Amino acid sequence: MKKLYIHAIVLLAAGSYLALFSAHAQPSAFYPEQITPAEVTKPAPSDQASSSSGTAEPAEDPVEAFIRNRSLQQRIAQLMIVTLEGESRLLLGDVTYLKSFSPGGILLARSLNPSTALSYVQSVRSFEAVSGAPFLIGADLFALTQPTRSLPSQFIQLPTPFSVLATSSPDIFQDYSALLALYTESLGFNFYPGPALDLSPPFKTAADTVLTLGSDPVKAAGIASCFQNAFAGTRTAWMPMGFPGGGANREGRSAAVLTTPLSALLEQDGLPYRQVIEQGAGIIHVGNVLVPTLDTSSPPASLSKEVMTDLLRHQLNFQGVIAAGPLDEALIQAETDPAVSAVMALLAGADMLLWQSNLVQPEKAIKRIAAAVTDGTLSEEHINDSVRRVLRLKMNLAQATPAQLTSKNKRVDLKKLGEWSVKVERHAATLIKNQGNALPLVKDGGAPVGITGVVGVEELYQLLEKEVKRLVRQSITSARHVGDIERFEIDRLTRNMKALGTIVVILTDRVRFESQIELLRALKQNGAKLVVLFLGDPRNACRLQEADSILLSYCNSNATLQAMQALAPVLMGKSPLRFRDFPDEIRVKAGEERSFDSKEILCSPVGRLPIALSDQYPAGFSLSMDPGPAIKKVEWFFDGKRIKKDKVAFTFSTPGKHTVSVTVTDMFKTEQSREIPFYAE
Repeated sequence: MKKLYIHAIVLLAAGSYLALFSAHAQPSAFYPEQITPAEVTKPAPSDQASSSSGTAEPAEDPVEAFIRNRSLQQRIAQLMIVTLEGESRLLLGDVTYLKSFSPGGILLARSLNPSTALSYVQSVRSFEAVSGAPFLIGADLFALTQPTRSLPSQFIQLPTPFSVLATSSPDIFQDYSALLALYTESLGFNFYPGPALDLSPPFKTAADTVLTLGSDPVKAAGIASCFQNAFAGTRTAWMPMGFPGGGANREGRSAAVLTTPLSALLEQDGLPYRQVIEQGAGIIHVGNVLVPTLDTSSPPASLSKEVMTDLLRHQLNFQGVIAAGPLDEALIQAETDPAVSAVMALLAGADMLLWQSNLVQPEKAIKRIAAAVTDGTLSEEHINDSVRRVLRLKMNLAQATPAQLTSKNKRVDLKKLGEWSVKVERHAATLIKNQGNALPLVKDGGAPVGITGVVGVEELYQLLEKEVKRLVRQSITSARHVGDIERFEIDRLTRNMKALGTIVVILTDRVRFESQIELLRALKQNGAKLVVLFLGDPRNACRLQEADSILLSYCNSNATLQAMQALAPVLMGKSPLRFRDFPDEIRVKAGEERSFDSKEILCSPVGRLPIALSDQYPAGFSLSMDPGPAIKKVEWFFDGKRIKKDKVAFTFSTPGKHTVSVTVTDMFKTEQSREIPFYAE
């Protein structure tokens, strides 16, 4: 694990696996009554041998003991992953359900802050004794950490997968995966459903693009591999979401549709899933995407035998737990009663069933599945096989001894994790337009600088007021609530933001795009340079042609404080640096003096487009502004001679191959080096 996390030790919640599998815990489902794990491994005394040979009878398999000692309804309940209704505490309906039906997995939909989440998990774990088996308890961290009822979130706002992709840094891919695992366990969870391994949709009207893994399946598989490695060996079950892919291929409220043919699937949308399966994934989620290219009857993947049994179980040889759903999603309910869908999903190959709301639905499903066993539609052994997979997964988690659990007295350093998240967003910032060198902003450029936008105006103002001598701001207060910039707001801003040299305009993917374009056109008439900070899904950002500069951030547009903390230094030119791409060998003339200028070999900012926006803006595209303000120190090495200057002159006196080394330190004290080959002739 990277040095960022060496000091960060996970605090496990009370009643965790360690407690459940200790001699002082509640009686465990995985060991016979009054027999501890330690006792199971001891040889029985010779006078208690049950056979004539004096050999002690082997202990019963705890999984088989659970199956033998539990009713059919209790076993079926182990196949449910339910979402609790309470946000900060267990509600009466949650308590009633947990007492009556002990599910295999539990998801939290919302929580107010980390301490509330941790205490909530502890409350839920108190019901584990009812089932005799530990729960899988988790949450989608991107949903859990979002502001509730417009209140600021006290959670760390995690960088989106798009932000991580935009950094193009394998080290950040690994750090990000480690952060997810660490953050999950710090909240007391042992289950992380997500993120989805979907590729980005090929059309611009789809939603939730920043939570996909871009358009390159090889890069997506690389990040998926980092996720699998980070969670492997921890006491957290990572569940990649959305097999077989295509879950982002939806418009509005319509169903997502996978269009990739089966012949290409495992090299395209299916490649990230194939990667984690080969690395030993223990549980995989199958979503509700329609799959006409895989199953001619085109059911949702969550109800398709061709997807779950033929493709996932047989062709990909996945031996772990298959979770399907959510079966109470509106698109599923519109076609079939969720309880009927539950039976169909199990028959098609699912082991666990995901429910996103309303605990009444999984209760009905349990009863309907039990009836299907009674009437012979489902065999009891079919249920037992799925229960075996679920319990084996839980046992494997309980037996893991990850290195980061060496002490239970230290908490995750949330401040450090927050700083790391800001660092990722800063490295992801992508400049795609900079007409007239509108960026970086000048500290004392004469005419005042204005800030306006639909989010983050006050936060950015506070961060820049010490950097820019003359700074004003005007918020668009209504846009965030109505999803539009109304005409009276545009008129007000046009009147109030005159005589400004530059206006920084913060826009997002959450506000009607046409009204944002109209705002830029109106402000442009005042004659100021327009610098757009665009937050979120970037696919329409190339339409903002009235802007002089466009700087992209792929953060969730609700995470305004962290986004502004990342972008404020970039606006002033204090960005991370990266080296430009060089040819394999640069040819020069021997004896000819050459200028070596660090500004010619460095880029700032460093983010690159994770997807293509248009022919003009292909995937990997980025522009650089003047990197000078970002450079703290430069050291050149010429044939053993060291020179500490940003710009130097040097002559290769002899023909032949030469290597110039340069080491650069940026304003964040990050050092990086590069060797540049030259051939003097």
